[in-house]
Amino acid sequence: MSAYALPMPTKTQPKSGALTFPWSLVGPSEPESASGYEPGELRSLFGTESQRPSSFTREAVLEGQHRVKQEQITQQDAKRSNAKFAILSGFYTVRNPIAVQEFLLDRRPLFDLLFAALPKVKETWGGDAKTELELLQDPEDESSSLVVHVLSNHPNTYAALDHFDEQWWLNHIGESEGLLNFSVEP
Repeated sequence: MSAYALPMPTKTQPKSGALTFPWSLVGPSEPESASGYEPGELRSLFGTESQRPSSFTREAVLEGQHRVKQEQITQQDAKRSNAKFAILSGFYTVRNPIAVQEFLLDRRPLFDLLFAALPKVKETWGGDAKTELELLQDPEDESSSLVVHVLSNHPNTYAALDHFDEQWWLNHIGESEGLLNFSVEP
């Protein structure tokens, strides 16, 4: 005979609040009838019955499931954001990419605005125009904003900037919430 017997479940009712399993732990020096416990009850090493933790409620389980789901959504958003930034970096030369990416993570509408601006920049300054994206910090008020520097050989660079402003940027500037600007460098 082994050191511990695992009797089959019986039809006895467990004590109120006790966790039950189809076995009981009964040692060889502790006969079942003398232990005071019915087969089918689970006892801890010290002979007391296991109780359900009071925090193990339906609400706690649902809250835990909600947290897991939120973490999964956050991870998916981060993956999408990383992919968007990788694509954006293919169109813009990004100065200090880590700072720019962190800035954009909290301001996702700017991604869309930057993607929408690129064809208009190429249309205005020509297909050979280069674009650089930079995060500027204002030390006076500790604010940050993005600047798109347009590098172009266009004969009238500043006139092209006025045209860009009138034809596209002034219609979309509100979407930037003051966090995006365009400048030219001839």
